[in-house]
Amino acid sequence: MDEKTGDISDAIDLPAANDAGAIASRHRGNPIPGSFQTIKGYPPTLKLFEVWGSPFYYVGLYRSGKKLKRSTKTTKLADAMKAAKKFYDEILLKEAQNLPLTNSAGFQRVALSVFEEDKLLAQRGELSEKTVTERRRIYDHDLLPFFSKDSVKDITYARLHQYQQHLATRGNKPVSGATVKIHFSHISKILTHALKLGLLDRTPSFPTVTIEDKPRSWFSETQFVAFKKKMLEEINSKTEVRYYSITEDLLYLTNFMAQIPLRPADLKQLKHKNIEIIEPAGEKPYLRVTTADSKTTLSSVISTSLNVRIYKEWKKKQDKRGLGKPDDYVFFATFADRKHALEIMGRQFYHVLEKADLKKSQIGGNRTLYSLRHTAICKALLEGVDEGAVATNARVGIGTMKRFYSSHLTAEANRDKLLARRKVKKGMRLLQEDGTLLDLVTLDMDPDDPLLIPEEL
Repeated sequence: MDEKTGDISDAIDLPAANDAGAIASRHRGNPIPGSFQTIKGYPPTLKLFEVWGSPFYYVGLYRSGKKLKRSTKTTKLADAMKAAKKFYDEILLKEAQNLPLTNSAGFQRVALSVFEEDKLLAQRGELSEKTVTERRRIYDHDLLPFFSKDSVKDITYARLHQYQQHLATRGNKPVSGATVKIHFSHISKILTHALKLGLLDRTPSFPTVTIEDKPRSWFSETQFVAFKKKMLEEINSKTEVRYYSITEDLLYLTNFMAQIPLRPADLKQLKHKNIEIIEPAGEKPYLRVTTADSKTTLSSVISTSLNVRIYKEWKKKQDKRGLGKPDDYVFFATFADRKHALEIMGRQFYHVLEKADLKKSQIGGNRTLYSLRHTAICKALLEGVDEGAVATNARVGIGTMKRFYSSHLTAEANRDKLLARRKVKKGMRLLQEDGTLLDLVTLDMDPDDPLLIPEEL
């Protein structure tokens, strides 16, 4: 049978009336024998027919090797004829526009279409490869196993609520509201794409997700000194963690990261060519770091002036080892597998945290390599740097900066005002231990001190 001129009854596997399987073929979606009708002026491959399980006429067409079928949604033959002609014209238009002849409304099919668009955006530099990879990871690990058999039309509020409950019970570790919101964001993107393709009339409402803002775990100055002291002890003891000795690589990495708000993922791929030493005349020097990839934007990040000295010292050491070339990695440079390198960094860092009894922050959160980034951000805020400037340098929104950093540092950032003592007013007197009163002119004392007595007493 020619793929464009074959008979539609053959294309949909209609058994002969005397076939032993004819009775078994009376499935509700199968055609009724003898119900096929051609349409005058149209190819014989376009036919109307009836099925066992519906009162409506169906239109069928065998085209370009595909079996196409659709309900006309009518029981009137004249209206069914009009619907069949419209269906045929739609197929011709799709062929002319080089579009797929069938639109699958499956969640999986639409999601894959979204990923194809994401790849194009990444190729044009409009989306980072890291974002594409992370979206695909969430899809493969969580969304696909749950929604693989769903049509996009099946994704209702109730179904989304089921998924929310599934996330809450899928493992031993509770899923945060922020994680659920990220998953919902990906689902929304897929459903919005289905809407654009005409596979949905509208997108569903999503369940409310409560997000508890948790301040980031960082190091205070005292804690940071204690942490580095313990790290030096482990380096001098040649301590091994999973067969790899803790070396000054970790120490310089720690000092470097605490002076610039980079993410551990940035650190993993950081090479010497990504770092510029900027020393403007009459101004403080700084490092300008342009990462090869980023979780958000690819803009440069600048460091404190202290980091210039830290980096210069480390670069000098690496040059002596033959590891200071532009394409050499800055830290743990001997590890070509950078994923493995980051794992080693994290394990050694966590080991020292345990030894220093600093695994938990003041607020109960766990410290990780990320805590160095948070330390750099909090240090800048506490030193009075404008939070908008800190947010831009850290490549986060001002809202994120306020929620996770500024709002939790308000008291300490205003410590100068809170600890300031008003001058004692002239005329106040100090009650001494022997019961006598000492006249005071101006002392740097708290006027609310219970030992101070107004002059009129």
